[in-house]
Amino acid sequence: MKRILILAVVVTAMLFTSSVFAANLSGVAKLGIDFGGRHEIGPNEWDNKAGFTLGGEVYYLANENFDVGGGVQYQFSRDRKDLAGKYWFFPVYAAVRIHPPMTDLTPYGILQLGYNFYGGDSNYKGTADLRGGLYWGIGGGVIFQKHFLTELMYAENRGTSKTGGTSTDVKNSRISLSIGYNF
Repeated sequence: MKRILILAVVVTAMLFTSSVFAANLSGVAKLGIDFGGRHEIGPNEWDNKAGFTLGGEVYYLANENFDVGGGVQYQFSRDRKDLAGKYWFFPVYAAVRIHPPMTDLTPYGILQLGYNFYGGDSNYKGTADLRGGLYWGIGGGVIFQKHFLTELMYAENRGTSKTGGTSTDVKNSRISLSIGYNF
């Protein structure tokens, strides 16, 4: 898990330092709180406890109303209510952001689609092999004074838990409230 966190920091730093300052590119650094959602493993469902997410995105400014890019997030270890064990997701995704021309107060809509890595501690996974899967999110936000932002998003992380020859689908849903800085 430490290797993945280090990888996330290195990739984010490389994205920001190598290309953010080039023409028509912008970057976003975000910190969010994920409010309780649902964690499903096969037919079993649990409520999630709140958790935190750290993320970075890079956008190509296609025109004054449309940005395309990608990002990474690290969802810090979290747990389910009333059960032992912690799990985490690490999504890597493409993103589209739609907005009116930038002003001091600019609303936007955002779509994210990608792949997430998935893991957990020994109390969570037991003998299972955890594998990532589809990640998607939809939301909106407001950019203040062209740099500061707040964002509300619904997202789902999917994966599989494989024990022996049996694979079980995993789905984790969450609502996130993030604050960030738009470079």
